[in-house]
Amino acid sequence: AAVLGAARREYDALGALAAAGIPVPEAVACGGGLLGDAAVAVVVTREIPGGEQADCLLGRRRGRPGRCRCPELAPRDRPRLLRRIGDLAGRLHRAGWVHQDLYFCHFFAVAADPDLPVYLIDLQRVTRPGGLRFAGRRLKDLGALDFAAWECALTRPERAELWAAYREAAALPRWRLGPYLAAARVKALGIRRRDLRRAREGRP
Repeated sequence: AAVLGAARREYDALGALAAAGIPVPEAVACGGGLLGDAAVAVVVTREIPGGEQADCLLGRRRGRPGRCRCPELAPRDRPRLLRRIGDLAGRLHRAGWVHQDLYFCHFFAVAADPDLPVYLIDLQRVTRPGGLRFAGRRLKDLGALDFAAWECALTRPERAELWAAYREAAALPRWRLGPYLAAARVKALGIRRRDLRRAREGRP
């Protein structure tokens, strides 16, 4: 029952996000049960033809770059993808939602489409908390984005594109962005230290 409930929550969140204008895969079914001794929750979504993870399209340089197989975007298209990512993250937060795992690998872009649509994926932990819980979890999302920018070795102008699009979509006053980004950088450094510790210990 708990597993089915987790699948149902993700399924319902996909519907609510789509209704709020957040581009996500279309959910068509959900379920759960036991696979051997393991409890498994499943949410089935429609395929997004031609989609690739944004970190691969941006040429992930750090972390685990070897798993990317798709061609990188042309340099002229990188700022456009970063604006799409920033806009989508800002719209998510403006609607009161948090992803809680908001790395570039969870933005799914269709590079072959001239409009370069981007979808938010892997929504197992997405939630809509209130009050101070939203503020804290938004900072966690921003820290993940800042860490992802480091992974993909974004230049200063590219970072500016990302955060300007986020600020506009999130309807943040210009003066508030700086403190948010400073806090996000602290979060990102914490993620880097955690990953280094795991690597030393031989953990994934």
